[in-house]
Amino acid sequence: MSLDVSASTFQSDVIERSKSVPVVVDFWAPWCGPCRTLGPVLERLEAASAGNWVLAKVNTDENQGLSQRFEIRGIPAVKAFVDGKVVAEFVGAQPEAQVKQFLAKLVPEDPRRRENEVRERFARDALPLGEAQARFDHEDTVASTHALGRSLAAAGQWDAALGKFFDVVKRDRSFQSDAGRKAMLEVFDALPADSGLVNQWRRVLSMELFK
Repeated sequence: MSLDVSASTFQSDVIERSKSVPVVVDFWAPWCGPCRTLGPVLERLEAASAGNWVLAKVNTDENQGLSQRFEIRGIPAVKAFVDGKVVAEFVGAQPEAQVKQFLAKLVPEDPRRRENEVRERFARDALPLGEAQARFDHEDTVASTHALGRSLAAAGQWDAALGKFFDVVKRDRSFQSDAGRKAMLEVFDALPADSGLVNQWRRVLSMELFK
């Protein structure tokens, strides 16, 4: 929820608070049309940010001293504070995609977020790992190999999962419309691009596909 900030609260609500979390200050005025466009975008993105940054709003009509202090010459003007200092800013109502890019520079994405998203995607239709392993042990088929790979991926056991998916690629490229290769690419997408595991399996897959 955004904070309405005045000259008397700016030091505590923006400067001091920005030493623990980025504070994005929206300088606006009630008569400003572009402000009414940008404001809801910022508020919606803050609500979805899970507290990774804070939105503060400064009414420039009521706080002309702050406007002069920060050299506001056009509104809406957005300034991001980190450790008490302005680290990024823009002027004018920007498209939501550009606002997201602006905010992404303030709050780097958790590198494990993508990994967790991909694990959850595998988990939606994966068997419990023990059940998938028992099925594979009982019947070593392409289908059971693929199923075990999905269960391993859902558990975050990436190397083992890639091994099973690669077995599917080698045994039957046509299985479920090339499901083995597609699953390997999905795992690659979950991990950092410079991951040694990704580089290793990319080479192995490439050699298999183009031999």
